[in-house]
Amino acid sequence: NLSISNYIWTANWWYMNKDKFESLSPEEQAAVTAASGTLGIIGPQSVILILYGVLTGTSIGGLLVAALIPGLFIAATFMITSYVVARRHNFPRNETPASWSEIGKDALGALPALLMPALVLGSIIGGIATATEASALAVVYSFLVGILVYRELPLRSLYSAASAAVATTGVIMMIMALATPFGWILTVEQVPANAAAWITGLHTTPLVTIILVLVLLKVVGFWLDLGPALIILAPILVPIALAAGLTPYQTGIVFTMTLGIGLFTPPIGTNIFVVCNVAKIDMWSVSVWLVPYWIASVVCVAALVAFPSLTEWLPHLFGV
Repeated sequence: NLSISNYIWTANWWYMNKDKFESLSPEEQAAVTAASGTLGIIGPQSVILILYGVLTGTSIGGLLVAALIPGLFIAATFMITSYVVARRHNFPRNETPASWSEIGKDALGALPALLMPALVLGSIIGGIATATEASALAVVYSFLVGILVYRELPLRSLYSAASAAVATTGVIMMIMALATPFGWILTVEQVPANAAAWITGLHTTPLVTIILVLVLLKVVGFWLDLGPALIILAPILVPIALAAGLTPYQTGIVFTMTLGIGLFTPPIGTNIFVVCNVAKIDMWSVSVWLVPYWIASVVCVAALVAFPSLTEWLPHLFGV
């Protein structure tokens, strides 16, 4: 159930902030939201990284720490991509730059929300809570901050928010229900196992092996949600990736990122379905605007493969 929180967050974020993008077309708004919504799987609250750690025996705390730099790197890459797209299409811009006082005021206002990742990581690394208990702490903390600090979550609106969440969840569960039989077929027909055997049987260079593993992940990510895809592929492909030279934390982040591209890629891109359902627009018109973000994501994955320090430096620093 926790795995659908990323999709609900994506839809709710767009709904809460759509007035800030009133100068852009709905397709552009939806594309930016669908792509940036995948950042939630590379962060301290990532259920997918926790699942990966459970499946592969990798330290969950180490994975969450290792994801910090890649998460910032991907966010920066998406920001640059958005800037390039905006300049190319001559989007409206604010001619008056924000002052340092305005930036400081906004940063101070965002501080309570930014403290939640610190709460999750700190409680796990400090041995105060398990990953599951830390997620419960995050829920309680966000609820209290929304009511007491930002005061944007009045108690009278909880019912309507819950009703909207149930409706959005129903759409997501229908998509996941359709994807699950496909995963069953792949497993029964041993397609991932045969593909992995084919990769190892080629006796290629480590770089080519890694590329083939990532291509297989990407193809499966087109059709399956992250959870089922990891359950099917991680036990098979992780040993191959490690033998090819990837480090344990690097493998977890790269696997998660590669599968995450499928969240905003047709035909089963769940984030696309969510934002299109909220914005009431056509999925294919949004997909055109997503092309730059697909390219940016591939560049990020290639950088993480080429530079292991992006994922290994922080865990070694914290000793996890």
